[in-house]
This record gives sequence, structure tokens and C-alpha cells, in this order.
Amino acid sequence: MLNRPPGLEPFAYREGRLHVEELPLEALHRAVGPCYVYSRAAVERRARAVLEAFAGRADLVAYAVKANTNPAVLGCLQALGLGAEVVSEAELDCARRAGFDGPRIVFNGNGKMARDLDAALVAQVAYVNVDGAWELPRLERAAESVGRRLELLLRVNPDLDPDTHPYVATALRTSKFGMDFEEAGRVVGRAAEFPGLRFVGLHFHVGSQIMDPGTIQAGFERVRDFGLALEGRGFRMEVLNLGGGFGVDYAGEGRDLDLARLAQGLEDAAFWRGRRCILEPGRYLVADSGVLVGQVLGVKTSHGRRFVIVELGMNDLIRPALYEAYHDIVPVVPREGPQLVADVVGPICESGDFLAQERELPQLLPGDLVAVRHVGAYGYSMASNYNGRPRLPEVWVDGRRAWVTRRGENLADLARLEGHGEVAL
Repeated sequence: MLNRPPGLEPFAYREGRLHVEELPLEALHRAVGPCYVYSRAAVERRARAVLEAFAGRADLVAYAVKANTNPAVLGCLQALGLGAEVVSEAELDCARRAGFDGPRIVFNGNGKMARDLDAALVAQVAYVNVDGAWELPRLERAAESVGRRLELLLRVNPDLDPDTHPYVATALRTSKFGMDFEEAGRVVGRAAEFPGLRFVGLHFHVGSQIMDPGTIQAGFERVRDFGLALEGRGFRMEVLNLGGGFGVDYAGEGRDLDLARLAQGLEDAAFWRGRRCILEPGRYLVADSGVLVGQVLGVKTSHGRRFVIVELGMNDLIRPALYEAYHDIVPVVPREGPQLVADVVGPICESGDFLAQERELPQLLPGDLVAVRHVGAYGYSMASNYNGRPRLPEVWVDGRRAWVTRRGENLADLARLEGHGEVAL
């Protein structure tokens, strides 16, 4: 049941205060302290947009769980009919607890461990994506242990430059992910060696933050043509998994990936007839659903450079330090006054501990609250305990109601794994 008026913007200023749906963010900070806040309305809006754009084209839209493992986010997406893409036993466990069943789960990853494969087999996931020939004997043994054949997709690397940050470009020939077409062809040729495995399709992922539909289209065409060539050698391409990587407009420049154009570009009735299409969006579904709320601790100037010091650090949001990623930072209660150029930094003992550098910002004073936008993806999921800082709580908002869906850590949590005895050798 929805607790919000229809058409309400998930994040908006009302009566001079930034709200998430119908709740003022300052009230949430007062009740919970610094925290991640997610809007159900924002998650639903993005998910419905993807489902609508690819209706009749994609058989399974599998949410990339790595982007955000919050149980409320997962439960919302599951209820809307999405599947899940996971890369570890832990992500699979999160998905299962949120209600995703095996036939709607795809297991990915370039270094799957024995416990990952065991969990995938127990869950009876729809497909396991194979990253290289070296995995085949391990997969064969896993299939034998449960007495059933595994359906596999071969992850191929189409050697495509996606024009994104090099750390999130996954289809370059220098990337660790997938097989080149030559190796994939050899794997198909060895199918008879692995009676417990059935190769049913191909998988590729060109990278993250893809803004040009033509980039994904180019990857699709290369992989499709390779698969069709393999069919001449007895391989039947029943499934083509196009991955995800749909770009998000963090800077507010109107550059989101054009879903309609991408969906239209993939329209090829002759090719898709009798085949399944899978998509794996993650960031696109949840990035704009979340903000990180924290207080300004102080403002200082050193050698002519202004610093706004906040209670949020790189352990709470590492993307700016790791990728030089842009996140909009706005005051929760705006003040009158001229814009100022400043670095927004945290309390971590690292020069790389910044949320923004040389950013034009409104007036901010000690005690003011700021909201860091678009942290619904790769915010909490990449958080750490660096400098001994407990991870922050996560709050789920639906209209005028809010729930802490993952409590913040405390010092007892950080100490709970200490002192578990001598190693028996």
C-alpha cells in the first residue's frame, strides 16, 4: 500500500526544507543521525521505466544486487517482478531472503569460489555465467555433486571501448572479464568433455556508466554475430544476456541513457524468436533513490582554499576518491548568500577523503545539514570501517513513514570478530 500522494517527487524542497517524499530530511537526521535515506517512489519509478521500455523484448530484467543490497530495496524490486544478478554467495543469500527464487537469478563473476558454486546449485539459479575455460572442470565437479546439468552462459569480451572511466570499462581487451571470441569458440568445441554442463547462450557487459545506447548496441551486434557463427558448429544460442551498465546523470546535465532508443535498437524479431533476452541493470535502478545526510562540522580556509568539513567520509562514500565521481551536494535547509567555491571533505585521515573538490556551493555553516545525492548505488555497498568508523544506518521512506532497514554499527559490532582462538595446523 502506498503512503504517498500520487505524483509526489521523491526529493524536493517544500517550505524551505529538503524532503524525501513527505518527510523532511532534517527530522530524519535528528532521529537517526547521519544516514543513507532511500525513497521507495524513486526505486519504483526507475524500475517501472525499465520494465516498460523492454516489455516484450527482455524476458528477464535481473537487478545487479552489488549496487545496493538493502533488504527494502531488494524487496521492492522483487515485488515488481524483477530478477536478480549476483556475484557471490552473500549476494545470493540477500536475494533469496528478499524473495527472489532460483529461476529469476543469474550468477556472474570472474572468480567464483567453491562456496559460491555450492550456493548457486542449492538455489537452482537460472544460469551461471562462465568467465573462462579454467572454470569448466570446477563447474563439472559441482554438477556431478548434485546430479544435475548446469545451464551456462559464456561471458565473452567483445573488445569494445565504452568511453567510460577505465576502472568500470569491462569489455576492453585489457579487462579481466570474459573470454575473447577465439577462446569461447574453443570452449564450445569442448562441450562433449563436460556432460554435466550445457552451454545455452552468451553473456557480455561493456562497462558501467554507459550513456550512448549505440555502445551497448555495438556490443550486442558483435556478440550476436559471433553466436550465430557458432550455431553453424552445432551451438544453439538460446539466451543472450546483454548485461547492464546503464548510465546515470549524476551531474544533472540531462544525459541519462535513452532507454527507448536502446530498446528500439535491440528490436530484431527474426533474431529473438525462440531466444531469451536478459538485462542486468543495477545503478540505473537505484542510484537516484538515495541520499547521504550529514552535518557540517566546520569551515576553514588554508592557503586561500576553503574546506567544508562534514561528518561523512570516504568510508561512507568512496566513489569520489576512487573514480573522481561527481555527486551533487545540496543544503537540507538553504541559506541566503552568495555561492562559494570549496572542497567538501570528511574526517578520514587521508588526503583523498573528499566528496567534492573546488565545487561551487551555497552558504554552509557549522551545524548545517547537507545531502549528497545519487548514493542509492555503490554508497553503502562499498562502505568500510576505515579509521575504525562504524557504518551508518540505512532508512527506507514510503510517503510519510520511515523505517531503519539496516541499523548503524557500533563499537561492539566492530569488536565482535576479535579473539577467536589459535589456528589448529
